[in-house]
Amino acid sequence: EWHFAEGYTGGEFDTFILVQNPNDAEARLEVSFLGNGGEVDRIYYRLPPTSRMTIWMDMEPGMEDGEFSAQLKSDLPVVAERAMYFRYRGRAGGSAAEGTPAPMTAWYFAEGYTGGEFDAYILLSNPWDAATGAKLTFMLPDASSREFSLEVSARSRVTVHVDDLPGLENAEFSTLVKSDLPLVAERAMYFNYFGRQGGHDSMGLNEPAGDWYFAEGYTGGEFDTYLLLQNPGDSRAKAVLTYMKADGSTVRQEVEI
Repeated sequence: EWHFAEGYTGGEFDTFILVQNPNDAEARLEVSFLGNGGEVDRIYYRLPPTSRMTIWMDMEPGMEDGEFSAQLKSDLPVVAERAMYFRYRGRAGGSAAEGTPAPMTAWYFAEGYTGGEFDAYILLSNPWDAATGAKLTFMLPDASSREFSLEVSARSRVTVHVDDLPGLENAEFSTLVKSDLPLVAERAMYFNYFGRQGGHDSMGLNEPAGDWYFAEGYTGGEFDTYLLLQNPGDSRAKAVLTYMKADGSTVRQEVEI
């Protein structure tokens, strides 16, 4: 089972769901697409053994121009990702995100920015047959926070454009999403950063941890690399960042959050 909160085929957006079947037998898939108003479309697929499938949502009947979340069920274990390509307010690019195997009642996002030519969205999907309340807590660098509550209807999705929320029109923030029933939550961002246009998307994380590892990092040429840290606790946190370079040397940095 795989869930995706984000999906859009309107305007100059193309959405693809990519499925891998690593098994030696055919996998049978049921994909439910949840709209903003509780409408549900179900499409069925067969995926041959040891193969992959590309589902181009813009080409599926009834899905050519809409916002949706997706819930994929398979009779055999498969792997699923979603890719999107877009031109959004003149910003062209693409993004890819892994699905989540299950909805959760808590989701954390360390990154968020609405300043300059950045747009940030939180996408919520409710796959259940009952509506649920959700509370979004936006945590700012000065340790203040903003809270925003909403209801997510049964079998539907909600888009929260953070740039439109009072006090968050020009802000750096982390986000905590908590809900009464388990939801699926993603964060999408679109930007024009020093002339570099594009976007990215990330599924939330279900809980904080004491250790985090990143294999990639580069600051040469016209590359800028940021690490975003979120402290959802009630006391200050100390973090030690150790950067491991290609020659085996390290650089150590300590920060308080």
